[in-house]
Amino acid sequence: MNKNNSFSQRPFLGAGTTLPDFLRCAAETTTRRLNQTSIPFFLGIIFPSLLVLCFLSMPSWVNAAEMGKIPFIYSSDIYHPPADPDDHYDLALLFALHELEVKAFLFDNAMHRDNPGDHAFGALKQVAAIYNKPVPPFAVGLSQPLKSLDDPGTDQPAEFQKGVELLLDTLRKSEQKVVLFLVGSCRDFAAAFNREPELLKNKVKAVYVNAGNGPDGEQNEWNVMLCPVSYESLMMSGLPIYWCPCFHGLTGNMKPGELEIRKQYATHFVIPNQAEFLRNVSPELHNFFFYMLNNCPEDPIAFLKSEPQPLPTSGRHMWCSGPFFHAAGRDIYRSTDGKYMACTPEQARALGSSVKKIEVYRFEPLRLERGYKDDSTLAKENTVCRFMGTEEDKVGQNSLEKDGIKDHHVRISGLDVQKKIAKIVITAPREARWESTPSDRWWRVASERNGEYLDCYFSPYTPGTHTLSLSFEDGSNQEFTCYVPGRWPYFRSTFVENSSTEVFRYLEKDFNAIMCSVVSGLLEQETQK
Repeated sequence: MNKNNSFSQRPFLGAGTTLPDFLRCAAETTTRRLNQTSIPFFLGIIFPSLLVLCFLSMPSWVNAAEMGKIPFIYSSDIYHPPADPDDHYDLALLFALHELEVKAFLFDNAMHRDNPGDHAFGALKQVAAIYNKPVPPFAVGLSQPLKSLDDPGTDQPAEFQKGVELLLDTLRKSEQKVVLFLVGSCRDFAAAFNREPELLKNKVKAVYVNAGNGPDGEQNEWNVMLCPVSYESLMMSGLPIYWCPCFHGLTGNMKPGELEIRKQYATHFVIPNQAEFLRNVSPELHNFFFYMLNNCPEDPIAFLKSEPQPLPTSGRHMWCSGPFFHAAGRDIYRSTDGKYMACTPEQARALGSSVKKIEVYRFEPLRLERGYKDDSTLAKENTVCRFMGTEEDKVGQNSLEKDGIKDHHVRISGLDVQKKIAKIVITAPREARWESTPSDRWWRVASERNGEYLDCYFSPYTPGTHTLSLSFEDGSNQEFTCYVPGRWPYFRSTFVENSSTEVFRYLEKDFNAIMCSVVSGLLEQETQK
Protein backbone atom coordinates (compact mmCIF):
# COMPACT_ATOMS: atom_id res chain seq x y z
CA MET A 1 0.00 0.00 0.00
CA ASN A 2 1.20 3.48 -0.84
CA LYS A 3 1.51 5.35 2.46
CA ASN A 4 0.88 8.60 0.61
CA ASN A 5 -2.60 7.29 -0.07
CA SER A 6 -3.39 6.04 3.42
CA PHE A 7 -6.82 6.13 5.00
CA SER A 8 -6.30 9.32 7.02
CA GLN A 9 -5.66 11.19 3.78
CA ARG A 10 -8.45 9.76 1.65
CA PRO A 11 -10.23 12.58 -0.30
CA PHE A 12 -13.72 13.72 0.59
CA LEU A 13 -15.69 16.96 0.39
CA GLY A 14 -14.43 17.36 -3.13
CA ALA A 15 -11.53 16.33 -5.30
CA GLY A 16 -8.16 16.68 -3.61
CA THR A 17 -9.57 17.73 -0.23
CA THR A 18 -8.36 15.54 2.62
CA LEU A 19 -9.51 15.33 6.22
CA PRO A 20 -6.40 17.17 7.53
CA ASP A 21 -6.86 19.82 4.81
CA PHE A 22 -10.47 20.34 5.80
CA LEU A 23 -9.76 20.64 9.53
CA ARG A 24 -6.90 23.05 8.91
CA CYS A 25 -9.11 25.16 6.65
CA ALA A 26 -11.90 25.11 9.22
CA ALA A 27 -9.54 26.28 11.95
CA GLU A 28 -8.28 29.17 9.82
CA THR A 29 -11.84 30.18 8.93
CA THR A 30 -12.89 30.01 12.55
CA THR A 31 -10.01 32.29 13.61
CA ARG A 32 -10.95 34.87 10.98
CA ARG A 33 -14.63 34.68 11.98
CA LEU A 34 -13.79 35.19 15.66
CA ASN A 35 -11.96 38.37 14.71
CA GLN A 36 -14.95 39.59 12.74
CA THR A 37 -17.93 38.68 14.89
CA SER A 38 -19.06 38.11 18.41
CA ILE A 39 -18.42 35.05 20.54
CA PRO A 40 -22.18 34.32 20.92
CA PHE A 41 -22.60 34.28 17.14
CA PHE A 42 -19.74 31.81 16.82
CA LEU A 43 -20.97 29.52 19.61
CA GLY A 44 -24.56 29.65 18.45
CA ILE A 45 -24.17 29.42 14.68
CA ILE A 46 -20.70 28.71 13.36
CA PHE A 47 -19.44 26.05 15.78
CA PRO A 48 -22.54 23.81 15.63
CA SER A 49 -22.52 24.08 11.83
CA LEU A 50 -18.91 22.96 11.72
CA LEU A 51 -19.68 19.95 13.91
CA VAL A 52 -22.60 18.89 11.70
CA LEU A 53 -20.53 19.39 8.57
CA CYS A 54 -17.66 17.30 9.97
CA PHE A 55 -20.03 14.47 11.00
CA LEU A 56 -21.96 14.40 7.74
CA SER A 57 -18.77 14.58 5.73
CA MET A 58 -17.16 11.57 7.39
CA PRO A 59 -16.85 8.70 4.93
CA SER A 60 -18.33 5.32 5.88
CA TRP A 61 -14.93 3.84 6.69
CA VAL A 62 -14.51 6.27 9.57
CA ASN A 63 -17.78 5.18 11.18
CA ALA A 64 -17.06 1.50 10.79
CA ALA A 65 -13.32 1.28 11.14
CA GLU A 66 -12.60 3.97 13.72
CA MET A 67 -15.78 4.47 15.75
CA GLY A 68 -16.88 0.81 15.98
CA LYS A 69 -13.89 -1.49 15.82
CA ILE A 70 -14.46 -5.09 16.89
CA PRO A 71 -11.80 -6.45 19.31
CA PHE A 72 -10.50 -9.64 17.76
CA ILE A 73 -8.20 -12.48 18.88
CA TYR A 74 -6.97 -14.65 16.03
CA SER A 75 -5.39 -18.12 16.13
CA SER A 76 -3.81 -19.62 13.02
CA ASP A 77 -1.52 -22.54 12.22
CA ILE A 78 0.32 -20.41 9.65
CA TYR A 79 3.85 -21.43 8.73
CA HIS A 80 6.66 -20.48 6.37
CA PRO A 81 6.95 -22.46 4.21
CA PRO A 82 3.18 -22.90 4.42
CA ALA A 83 1.53 -26.09 5.62
CA ASP A 84 -1.48 -24.88 3.62
CA PRO A 85 -1.35 -21.55 1.71
CA ASP A 86 -4.99 -20.83 2.49
CA ASP A 87 -3.75 -19.52 5.86
CA HIS A 88 -1.98 -16.66 4.06
CA TYR A 89 -5.13 -15.83 2.08
CA ASP A 90 -7.02 -15.73 5.38
CA LEU A 91 -4.40 -13.42 6.87
CA ALA A 92 -4.65 -10.98 3.96
CA LEU A 93 -8.45 -10.99 4.19
CA LEU A 94 -8.37 -10.42 7.95
CA PHE A 95 -6.28 -7.26 7.59
CA ALA A 96 -8.48 -6.02 4.73
CA LEU A 97 -11.48 -5.99 7.07
CA HIS A 98 -10.81 -2.75 8.91
CA GLU A 99 -13.69 -3.25 11.34
CA LEU A 100 -11.70 -6.06 12.96
CA GLU A 101 -9.00 -4.84 15.35
CA VAL A 102 -6.57 -7.68 16.03
CA LYS A 103 -5.72 -7.39 19.71
CA ALA A 104 -3.73 -10.62 19.86
CA PHE A 105 -2.39 -13.08 17.29
CA LEU A 106 -1.77 -16.68 18.38
CA PHE A 107 0.48 -18.91 16.32
CA ASP A 108 -1.24 -22.25 16.76
CA ASN A 109 1.46 -24.79 17.52
CA ALA A 110 -0.51 -28.00 17.04
CA MET A 111 1.84 -29.03 14.22
CA HIS A 112 4.78 -28.46 16.57
CA ARG A 113 8.12 -28.04 14.86
CA ASP A 114 11.49 -27.86 16.55
CA ASN A 115 12.49 -24.68 14.73
CA PRO A 116 10.47 -21.72 16.05
CA GLY A 117 11.34 -19.81 12.89
CA ASP A 118 8.88 -22.00 11.01
CA HIS A 119 6.00 -19.93 12.33
CA ALA A 120 5.16 -17.26 9.76
CA PHE A 121 6.17 -14.23 11.82
CA GLY A 122 7.34 -12.59 8.59
CA ALA A 123 3.91 -12.99 6.97
CA LEU A 124 2.25 -11.17 9.87
CA LYS A 125 4.72 -8.29 9.55
CA GLN A 126 4.21 -8.20 5.77
CA VAL A 127 0.43 -7.77 5.90
CA ALA A 128 0.75 -5.16 8.63
CA ALA A 129 3.06 -3.19 6.33
CA ILE A 130 0.83 -3.69 3.28
CA TYR A 131 -2.26 -2.42 5.10
CA ASN A 132 -0.35 0.27 7.00
CA LYS A 133 -1.32 -1.17 10.38
CA PRO A 134 0.69 -1.92 13.52
CA VAL A 135 1.86 -5.49 14.11
CA PRO A 136 -0.45 -6.85 16.83
CA PRO A 137 0.93 -8.59 19.95
CA PHE A 138 1.67 -12.21 19.08
CA ALA A 139 2.82 -15.41 20.77
CA VAL A 140 3.26 -19.12 20.08
CA GLY A 141 0.77 -21.56 21.57
CA LEU A 142 0.87 -24.92 23.34
CA SER A 143 2.99 -27.64 21.74
CA GLN A 144 1.22 -30.76 23.03
CA PRO A 145 -2.35 -32.07 22.80
CA LEU A 146 -4.65 -31.61 25.77
CA LYS A 147 -5.00 -34.83 27.73
CA SER A 148 -8.60 -34.43 28.88
CA LEU A 149 -11.64 -32.21 28.31
CA ASP A 150 -10.74 -30.08 31.35
CA ASP A 151 -6.95 -30.04 30.85
CA PRO A 152 -5.63 -26.44 31.26
CA GLY A 153 -2.29 -27.34 29.65
CA THR A 154 -0.36 -25.72 32.52
CA ASP A 155 2.05 -28.66 32.74
CA GLN A 156 3.39 -28.05 29.24
CA PRO A 157 6.78 -26.34 28.65
CA ALA A 158 6.98 -22.70 29.77
CA GLU A 159 8.14 -21.45 26.37
CA PHE A 160 4.82 -22.54 24.87
CA GLN A 161 2.55 -20.97 27.51
CA LYS A 162 2.73 -17.46 26.07
CA GLY A 163 -0.11 -17.94 23.58
CA VAL A 164 -2.70 -18.84 26.23
CA GLU A 165 -1.30 -16.18 28.57
CA LEU A 166 -1.59 -13.51 25.86
CA LEU A 167 -5.20 -14.52 25.18
CA LEU A 168 -6.17 -14.33 28.85
CA ASP A 169 -4.31 -11.07 29.44
CA THR A 170 -5.98 -9.49 26.40
CA LEU A 171 -9.41 -10.47 27.68
CA ARG A 172 -8.70 -9.09 31.15
CA LYS A 173 -7.66 -5.72 29.75
CA SER A 174 -10.44 -5.37 27.19
CA GLU A 175 -13.30 -3.03 28.07
CA GLN A 176 -15.45 -4.63 25.36
CA LYS A 177 -16.39 -8.20 24.65
CA VAL A 178 -13.95 -9.84 22.26
CA VAL A 179 -14.42 -12.09 19.23
CA LEU A 180 -12.24 -15.23 19.14
CA PHE A 181 -11.53 -16.73 15.71
CA LEU A 182 -9.50 -19.87 14.99
CA VAL A 183 -8.44 -21.45 11.71
CA GLY A 184 -6.36 -24.30 13.13
CA SER A 185 -6.69 -26.42 16.25
CA CYS A 186 -8.82 -25.47 19.26
CA ARG A 187 -5.97 -26.15 21.70
CA ASP A 188 -5.16 -22.67 23.04
CA PHE A 189 -8.77 -21.48 23.19
CA ALA A 190 -9.84 -24.63 25.05
CA ALA A 191 -6.91 -24.42 27.48
CA ALA A 192 -7.73 -20.76 28.18
CA PHE A 193 -11.34 -21.70 28.95
CA ASN A 194 -10.23 -24.53 31.24
CA ARG A 195 -8.02 -22.10 33.18
CA GLU A 196 -10.45 -19.20 33.55
CA PRO A 197 -13.94 -20.19 32.38
CA GLU A 198 -15.69 -17.23 34.04
CA LEU A 199 -13.37 -14.74 32.33
CA LEU A 200 -14.21 -16.17 28.92
CA LYS A 201 -17.92 -16.35 29.71
CA ASN A 202 -17.89 -12.66 30.66
CA LYS A 203 -15.50 -11.27 28.04
CA VAL A 204 -16.05 -13.37 24.88
CA LYS A 205 -18.67 -12.13 22.43
CA ALA A 206 -18.34 -15.07 20.04
CA VAL A 207 -16.02 -17.92 19.11
CA TYR A 208 -15.68 -18.81 15.42
CA VAL A 209 -14.54 -22.43 15.15
CA ASN A 210 -13.37 -23.19 11.61
CA ALA A 211 -13.05 -26.93 12.09
CA GLY A 212 -14.95 -30.17 11.82
CA ASN A 213 -17.51 -31.77 9.60
CA GLY A 214 -21.16 -30.82 9.47
CA PRO A 215 -23.94 -31.73 11.91
CA ASP A 216 -24.17 -35.37 12.98
CA GLY A 217 -21.32 -37.72 12.52
CA GLU A 218 -17.68 -38.31 13.21
CA GLN A 219 -15.56 -35.14 13.25
CA ASN A 220 -12.52 -36.49 11.45
CA GLU A 221 -11.53 -33.21 9.73
CA TRP A 222 -7.88 -32.02 9.78
CA ASN A 223 -8.21 -29.17 12.30
CA VAL A 224 -10.06 -31.52 14.65
CA MET A 225 -7.46 -34.25 14.28
CA LEU A 226 -4.73 -31.80 15.32
CA CYS A 227 -6.16 -31.92 18.85
CA PRO A 228 -9.48 -33.83 19.13
CA VAL A 229 -9.90 -33.36 22.88
CA SER A 230 -9.61 -29.56 22.67
CA TYR A 231 -12.17 -29.44 19.85
CA GLU A 232 -14.68 -31.39 21.87
CA SER A 233 -13.90 -29.33 24.98
CA LEU A 234 -14.41 -25.98 23.24
CA MET A 235 -17.55 -27.06 21.38
CA MET A 236 -19.11 -28.24 24.66
CA SER A 237 -17.98 -25.19 26.68
CA GLY A 238 -21.27 -23.31 26.50
CA LEU A 239 -19.55 -20.26 24.99
CA PRO A 240 -21.36 -18.56 22.07
CA ILE A 241 -20.02 -20.71 19.23
CA TYR A 242 -20.28 -19.99 15.52
CA TRP A 243 -19.43 -23.41 14.15
CA CYS A 244 -17.93 -23.23 10.67
CA PRO A 245 -17.48 -26.82 9.43
CA CYS A 246 -14.77 -27.16 6.82
CA PHE A 247 -16.56 -30.05 5.15
CA HIS A 248 -20.02 -31.55 5.33
CA GLY A 249 -20.69 -34.64 7.41
CA LEU A 250 -22.25 -37.27 5.16
CA THR A 251 -23.24 -40.86 5.84
CA GLY A 252 -24.31 -43.56 3.46
CA ASN A 253 -27.67 -43.86 5.22
CA MET A 254 -28.90 -40.42 4.10
CA LYS A 255 -31.59 -40.01 1.49
CA PRO A 256 -30.67 -38.05 -1.69
CA GLY A 257 -32.60 -34.93 -0.66
CA GLU A 258 -31.00 -34.94 2.77
CA LEU A 259 -27.59 -35.38 1.20
CA GLU A 260 -28.00 -32.17 -0.82
CA ILE A 261 -28.96 -30.23 2.30
CA ARG A 262 -26.13 -31.65 4.39
CA LYS A 263 -23.60 -30.66 1.75
CA GLN A 264 -24.46 -27.05 2.51
CA TYR A 265 -23.11 -27.19 6.06
CA ALA A 266 -19.57 -26.37 5.01
CA THR A 267 -17.52 -23.25 4.30
CA HIS A 268 -15.32 -24.82 1.61
CA PHE A 269 -14.89 -23.23 -1.82
CA VAL A 270 -12.17 -23.28 -4.47
CA ILE A 271 -10.25 -20.50 -6.20
CA PRO A 272 -9.88 -21.91 -9.76
CA ASN A 273 -6.82 -19.88 -10.79
CA GLN A 274 -4.66 -18.00 -8.29
CA ALA A 275 -2.96 -15.81 -10.86
CA GLU A 276 -6.30 -14.69 -12.27
CA PHE A 277 -7.78 -14.29 -8.79
CA LEU A 278 -4.99 -11.90 -7.73
CA ARG A 279 -4.39 -10.15 -11.04
CA ASN A 280 -5.53 -6.69 -9.86
CA VAL A 281 -4.14 -6.56 -6.32
CA SER A 282 -1.35 -4.15 -5.41
CA PRO A 283 2.26 -5.12 -6.26
CA GLU A 284 2.97 -5.49 -2.53
CA LEU A 285 0.16 -7.97 -1.96
CA HIS A 286 1.14 -9.81 -5.16
CA ASN A 287 4.66 -10.18 -3.76
CA PHE A 288 3.30 -11.30 -0.40
CA PHE A 289 1.68 -14.32 -2.08
CA PHE A 290 4.67 -14.99 -4.34
CA TYR A 291 7.00 -14.91 -1.32
CA MET A 292 4.86 -17.49 0.47
CA LEU A 293 4.16 -19.79 -2.46
CA ASN A 294 7.83 -19.95 -3.44
CA ASN A 295 9.31 -20.25 0.06
CA CYS A 296 11.51 -17.20 -0.54
CA PRO A 297 14.47 -16.74 1.85
CA GLU A 298 14.82 -12.95 1.42
CA ASP A 299 13.91 -10.36 4.02
CA PRO A 300 10.07 -10.41 4.03
CA ILE A 301 9.54 -6.65 4.22
CA ALA A 302 12.15 -5.70 1.62
CA PHE A 303 10.73 -8.33 -0.76
CA LEU A 304 7.39 -6.51 -0.91
CA LYS A 305 9.04 -3.75 -3.00
CA SER A 306 10.67 -6.12 -5.49
CA GLU A 307 9.57 -6.53 -9.10
CA PRO A 308 6.42 -8.74 -9.23
CA GLN A 309 6.86 -12.20 -10.73
CA PRO A 310 4.18 -14.52 -12.17
CA LEU A 311 1.93 -16.33 -9.71
CA PRO A 312 0.83 -19.95 -10.28
CA THR A 313 -2.31 -20.64 -12.27
CA SER A 314 -3.22 -23.60 -10.06
CA GLY A 315 -6.29 -23.61 -7.83
CA ARG A 316 -6.51 -23.05 -4.11
CA HIS A 317 -8.89 -24.56 -1.56
CA MET A 318 -10.44 -22.00 0.78
CA TRP A 319 -12.63 -22.20 3.87
CA CYS A 320 -12.93 -19.26 6.25
CA SER A 321 -13.98 -16.25 4.15
CA GLY A 322 -17.72 -16.33 4.89
CA PRO A 323 -17.12 -16.50 8.65
CA PHE A 324 -14.69 -13.55 8.41
CA PHE A 325 -17.38 -11.39 6.79
CA HIS A 326 -19.92 -12.47 9.38
CA ALA A 327 -17.55 -11.63 12.25
CA ALA A 328 -16.96 -8.18 10.73
CA GLY A 329 -20.70 -7.51 10.51
CA ARG A 330 -20.69 -7.48 6.72
CA ASP A 331 -23.37 -8.87 4.43
CA ILE A 332 -23.10 -9.88 0.79
CA TYR A 333 -24.61 -7.55 -1.81
CA ARG A 334 -25.07 -7.78 -5.57
CA SER A 335 -24.70 -4.61 -7.59
CA THR A 336 -26.85 -3.67 -10.57
CA ASP A 337 -23.98 -4.64 -12.88
CA GLY A 338 -23.83 -8.16 -11.41
CA LYS A 339 -20.80 -7.79 -9.14
CA TYR A 340 -20.70 -9.11 -5.58
CA MET A 341 -19.28 -7.35 -2.53
CA ALA A 342 -19.18 -7.65 1.25
CA CYS A 343 -20.46 -4.40 2.78
CA THR A 344 -20.92 -2.98 6.25
CA PRO A 345 -24.36 -1.43 6.88
CA GLU A 346 -22.80 2.02 6.45
CA GLN A 347 -21.27 1.12 3.10
CA ALA A 348 -24.54 -0.40 1.88
CA ARG A 349 -26.47 2.73 2.82
CA ALA A 350 -23.96 4.87 0.96
CA LEU A 351 -24.37 2.75 -2.18
CA GLY A 352 -28.16 2.97 -1.94
CA SER A 353 -30.29 1.37 -4.63
CA SER A 354 -27.26 0.36 -6.70
CA VAL A 355 -26.83 -2.77 -4.54
CA LYS A 356 -29.19 -5.45 -3.22
CA LYS A 357 -28.53 -7.64 -0.20
CA ILE A 358 -28.54 -11.39 -0.86
CA GLU A 359 -28.43 -14.24 1.66
CA VAL A 360 -25.49 -16.30 0.48
CA TYR A 361 -25.13 -18.09 3.82
CA ARG A 362 -26.47 -17.98 7.34
CA PHE A 363 -25.89 -19.45 10.77
CA GLU A 364 -28.55 -21.81 12.13
CA PRO A 365 -28.94 -22.60 15.85
CA LEU A 366 -28.54 -26.20 16.92
CA ARG A 367 -27.94 -28.23 20.02
CA LEU A 368 -24.94 -30.56 20.05
CA GLU A 369 -24.57 -33.68 22.13
CA ARG A 370 -21.43 -35.69 22.56
CA GLY A 371 -21.45 -39.38 21.74
CA TYR A 372 -21.63 -41.75 18.84
CA LYS A 373 -24.67 -42.41 16.69
CA ASP A 374 -26.82 -45.14 18.18
CA ASP A 375 -28.35 -46.88 15.18
CA SER A 376 -28.79 -50.22 16.94
CA THR A 377 -31.48 -52.47 15.51
CA LEU A 378 -34.23 -54.01 17.57
CA ALA A 379 -34.46 -57.58 16.30
CA LYS A 380 -37.45 -58.28 18.49
CA GLU A 381 -38.87 -56.88 21.70
CA ASN A 382 -36.15 -56.51 24.36
CA THR A 383 -33.48 -57.80 22.00
CA VAL A 384 -30.86 -55.24 21.08
CA CYS A 385 -27.22 -54.85 20.06
CA ARG A 386 -25.10 -52.00 21.48
CA PHE A 387 -21.53 -50.81 21.29
CA MET A 388 -20.16 -50.77 24.86
CA GLY A 389 -16.78 -49.11 24.26
CA THR A 390 -13.17 -49.95 23.57
CA GLU A 391 -12.01 -51.67 26.73
CA GLU A 392 -9.53 -54.31 27.80
CA ASP A 393 -7.53 -56.61 25.58
CA LYS A 394 -9.52 -59.79 24.95
CA VAL A 395 -8.44 -61.09 21.54
CA GLY A 396 -5.79 -60.79 18.85
CA GLN A 397 -6.34 -60.04 15.21
CA ASN A 398 -5.72 -63.50 13.78
CA SER A 399 -6.04 -65.63 16.91
CA LEU A 400 -7.84 -65.71 20.24
CA GLU A 401 -4.56 -64.87 22.00
CA LYS A 402 -4.32 -61.37 23.46
CA ASP A 403 -2.11 -58.94 21.53
CA GLY A 404 -1.83 -56.02 23.98
CA ILE A 405 -4.33 -53.80 22.10
CA LYS A 406 -7.67 -52.74 23.60
CA ASP A 407 -10.60 -54.31 21.79
CA HIS A 408 -14.09 -53.17 20.80
CA HIS A 409 -16.89 -54.54 22.94
CA VAL A 410 -20.38 -55.13 21.55
CA ARG A 411 -23.19 -56.59 23.66
CA ILE A 412 -26.32 -58.31 22.37
CA SER A 413 -29.04 -58.65 24.98
CA GLY A 414 -32.38 -60.46 25.01
CA LEU A 415 -31.24 -63.65 23.26
CA ASP A 416 -33.16 -66.88 23.68
CA VAL A 417 -31.18 -68.70 26.37
CA GLN A 418 -32.21 -72.07 24.93
CA LYS A 419 -30.55 -71.45 21.56
CA LYS A 420 -26.88 -72.33 21.18
CA ILE A 421 -24.65 -70.24 18.89
CA ALA A 422 -22.68 -72.04 16.20
CA LYS A 423 -20.91 -69.08 14.59
CA ILE A 424 -20.54 -65.29 14.88
CA VAL A 425 -19.65 -63.08 11.90
CA ILE A 426 -19.14 -59.31 12.09
CA THR A 427 -18.89 -57.17 8.95
CA ALA A 428 -18.13 -53.45 8.66
CA PRO A 429 -17.15 -50.75 6.12
CA ARG A 430 -14.00 -51.15 4.00
CA GLU A 431 -14.72 -54.90 3.60
CA ALA A 432 -13.84 -55.56 7.24
CA ARG A 433 -14.83 -58.97 8.62
CA TRP A 434 -14.33 -60.88 11.86
CA GLU A 435 -15.34 -64.51 12.53
CA SER A 436 -15.56 -66.67 15.62
CA THR A 437 -14.15 -69.68 13.76
CA PRO A 438 -10.54 -69.89 12.50
CA SER A 439 -9.89 -68.45 9.04
CA ASP A 440 -6.81 -67.83 6.91
CA ARG A 441 -8.29 -64.51 5.79
CA TRP A 442 -10.52 -62.93 8.45
CA TRP A 443 -9.82 -61.56 11.89
CA ARG A 444 -11.19 -63.28 15.00
CA VAL A 445 -14.11 -62.59 17.34
CA ALA A 446 -13.98 -63.65 20.99
CA SER A 447 -17.29 -64.05 22.82
CA GLU A 448 -18.68 -64.62 26.30
CA ARG A 449 -22.24 -65.93 26.80
CA ASN A 450 -24.14 -65.21 30.00
CA GLY A 451 -27.75 -66.25 29.67
CA GLU A 452 -29.54 -63.77 27.41
CA TYR A 453 -26.39 -61.66 27.03
CA LEU A 454 -23.70 -62.17 24.42
CA ASP A 455 -20.52 -60.08 24.69
CA CYS A 456 -18.38 -59.94 21.54
CA TYR A 457 -14.79 -58.63 21.47
CA PHE A 458 -12.81 -57.85 18.31
CA SER A 459 -9.82 -55.77 17.20
CA PRO A 460 -10.56 -52.18 16.08
CA TYR A 461 -10.30 -51.52 12.37
CA THR A 462 -12.81 -49.02 10.97
CA PRO A 463 -15.65 -46.88 12.35
CA GLY A 464 -19.19 -47.07 11.05
CA THR A 465 -22.16 -49.40 11.11
CA HIS A 466 -21.19 -52.97 12.05
CA THR A 467 -23.46 -55.92 11.28
CA LEU A 468 -23.40 -58.92 13.63
CA SER A 469 -24.76 -62.17 12.19
CA LEU A 470 -25.48 -65.10 14.53
CA SER A 471 -25.88 -68.65 13.24
CA PHE A 472 -27.53 -71.05 15.70
CA GLU A 473 -27.12 -74.80 15.94
CA ASP A 474 -30.80 -75.28 15.05
CA GLY A 475 -30.12 -73.73 11.63
CA SER A 476 -31.74 -70.36 12.34
CA ASN A 477 -30.03 -67.00 11.98
CA GLN A 478 -30.36 -63.58 13.57
CA GLU A 479 -28.80 -60.26 12.48
CA PHE A 480 -28.09 -57.04 14.40
CA THR A 481 -26.41 -53.71 13.65
CA CYS A 482 -24.73 -51.11 15.83
CA TYR A 483 -22.54 -48.10 15.25
CA VAL A 484 -18.89 -48.36 16.26
CA PRO A 485 -17.27 -44.93 16.57
CA GLY A 486 -13.78 -44.08 15.46
CA ARG A 487 -11.08 -42.27 17.38
CA TRP A 488 -12.49 -38.79 16.65
CA PRO A 489 -15.29 -36.86 18.39
CA TYR A 490 -18.81 -37.70 17.32
CA PHE A 491 -21.69 -35.19 17.54
CA ARG A 492 -25.43 -35.65 17.47
CA SER A 493 -27.27 -32.49 16.43
CA THR A 494 -30.77 -31.17 16.93
CA PHE A 495 -31.82 -27.96 15.18
CA VAL A 496 -33.62 -25.63 17.59
CA GLU A 497 -34.92 -22.05 17.63
CA ASN A 498 -32.34 -20.70 20.09
CA SER A 499 -28.95 -22.02 21.11
CA SER A 500 -25.49 -20.80 22.12
CA THR A 501 -24.17 -22.77 19.13
CA GLU A 502 -24.95 -21.90 15.52
CA VAL A 503 -23.70 -23.69 12.42
CA PHE A 504 -22.72 -22.20 9.05
CA ARG A 505 -24.87 -23.12 6.06
CA TYR A 506 -24.46 -21.79 2.53
CA LEU A 507 -27.68 -21.16 0.63
CA GLU A 508 -26.72 -19.96 -2.85
CA LYS A 509 -26.04 -22.64 -5.44
CA ASP A 510 -23.35 -20.31 -6.85
CA PHE A 511 -21.67 -20.06 -3.43
CA ASN A 512 -18.22 -20.89 -4.85
CA ALA A 513 -18.29 -18.23 -7.59
CA ILE A 514 -19.78 -15.60 -5.28
CA MET A 515 -17.16 -16.10 -2.59
CA CYS A 516 -14.34 -15.92 -5.15
CA SER A 517 -15.77 -12.68 -6.53
CA VAL A 518 -16.21 -11.07 -3.11
CA VAL A 519 -12.80 -11.99 -1.70
CA SER A 520 -10.94 -11.06 -4.88
CA GLY A 521 -12.76 -7.74 -5.14
CA LEU A 522 -12.07 -6.83 -1.52
CA LEU A 523 -8.35 -7.61 -1.77
CA GLU A 524 -8.14 -5.51 -4.94
CA GLN A 525 -10.08 -2.61 -3.43
CA GLU A 526 -8.25 -2.43 -0.12
CA THR A 527 -4.70 -2.78 -1.43
CA GLN A 528 -5.10 -0.34 -4.32
CA LYS A 529 -6.16 2.53 -2.07
